Amino acid sequence: MQITKDIISHVAVLARLRLSSQEEEKYGEQLSSLLDYMDRVQEVSTEEGGVLIQAAGQTHIWREDIPKGESVSLKIVEAFTNKEGALLKVQAIFEDRGREE
Repeated sequence: MQITKDIISHVAVLARLRLSSQEEEKYGEQLSSLLDYMDRVQEVSTEEGGVLIQAAGQTHIWREDIPKGESVSLKIVEAFTNKEGALLKVQAIFEDRGREE
């Protein structure tokens, strides 16, 4: 399929691109080549192939989500100096926040 310079110019305007005449010619050739290839792909018969679910033929392999060892978050809470229960106390980062009344 031949893409004309008019089509390239129109698409460039829609995409808000500024293309030189050399770029319009180059992109016209590239798009024409791409569309020709897509036409060739459309001609390939896929009737006999069957349905392809997964290219490698593997099934999903899931493992149990079992924690190993002590929780990292618990170690952080234990190591933190200013805390209240399992919550960490930090300085307020916004004005008017953190004032105790």
